[in-house]
Amino acid sequence: MWFFLKKTVKNKKEAEWKFNKRDLCKKRKIGISGFMRIRNEEDYLALAIESYLPFLDELIIVHNRCTDRSPEIANFYEKKYPNKIKVYEYKPYVYPQGSKEHAKLPPSSIYSLVNYYNFALSKVTYKYAIKVDGDQVAIPKVFEKAVEKVLTDNSTNKYYTCKGINLWDSNNKIYVNLNRPYTGGADQGFFPVSKRTYFKHHEIYEVLSHNLKMENLGVLFFHLKGMKKDRGISNYDLHDNPDSFYHQLVKNCYTKPRLISFEEFFKKENLGDDFCSPEDLGIKPIVKRV
Repeated sequence: MWFFLKKTVKNKKEAEWKFNKRDLCKKRKIGISGFMRIRNEEDYLALAIESYLPFLDELIIVHNRCTDRSPEIANFYEKKYPNKIKVYEYKPYVYPQGSKEHAKLPPSSIYSLVNYYNFALSKVTYKYAIKVDGDQVAIPKVFEKAVEKVLTDNSTNKYYTCKGINLWDSNNKIYVNLNRPYTGGADQGFFPVSKRTYFKHHEIYEVLSHNLKMENLGVLFFHLKGMKKDRGISNYDLHDNPDSFYHQLVKNCYTKPRLISFEEFFKKENLGDDFCSPEDLGIKPIVKRV
């Protein structure tokens, strides 16, 4: 009898974190929700939040396994903008993308990255959603135009994809890393929230499942992962996962990066008049490197 009661209590506790597709079937207001899952993003989190907030109707922030000031920063902004920001702590231990545990766990497990992403998605309340990260800074004019297009189209059948520019700092200056100049594409963008749009399992990472027509909105943000103190590597837990796919990614993109100034990259890619420089948005190196 005691065993049964203990198991029931455990199941009730886990139910708090379990994702159910029915959570995506609520009636929704016209507007756009951003949802952000964070782990140790204190370096640029405040800048990221402030860059997206003017263009979103709400921002959902969910943090997990943080050992830095990320929760404190998120809570500060929730208190400052209580009508637009909601913060949740996802307490189960989430295994990182590329880990052997991620590969083996079913997507319904509360320890799975997939369930974690879906939990965050389930908290949004507006018709459209976009996944944003704590190391991404929206480029104002192009992001605003993208938001206007999504809301004007008011489509339930489109996934508006977008990209970001991977920045890198060296000698206290900002560059673009030509080893991998862009991030995003098919896995980043605006989509209508419904039971048809949710994250599913891939052996390395999570994938957004949908049957929507894809339309590319181009470059909408700067990606500051390569400017973080640890270059954004520690969240992969590579020391615990010697077979992780991300060892090769780090080797390909981070070893001897081919750097180009943003000004040169801007001209090379013909990005257009709506772009501004990273410095114009308050982006700057936070550590001195040689």
